[in-house]
Amino acid sequence: MQEFLQGIMIGLSVALPFGPLNILVMSYAIHSYKHALITGIGAVGADVIYYFLISIGVLQVLNSPEFFNILSVVGSLVLVYLAYDMYKNASKDIALETNLQKNNFKIF
Repeated sequence: MQEFLQGIMIGLSVALPFGPLNILVMSYAIHSYKHALITGIGAVGADVIYYFLISIGVLQVLNSPEFFNILSVVGSLVLVYLAYDMYKNASKDIALETNLQKNNFKIF
């Protein structure tokens, strides 16, 4: 029983931190459930692809220092872009937005 409770505590400690994708899903959830759902499915799809690549041994290539530096720069630029986009659109009043797009794939 003690091991079970320890497993739950470890699982919660891993699942609780908010990452950039969770914050993006929450910001889309303010506008529409469908937009948040599609973004969440995209995040899960990226995780599935990543786990598949790990399982076939691509991790050896990904662990090279050169690739890590390139990936760090690209990831940082993506996060800066997401932050800028959220900051730029933060001044819009949520209650006045009534013309949401009907096609859920237009958000990308």
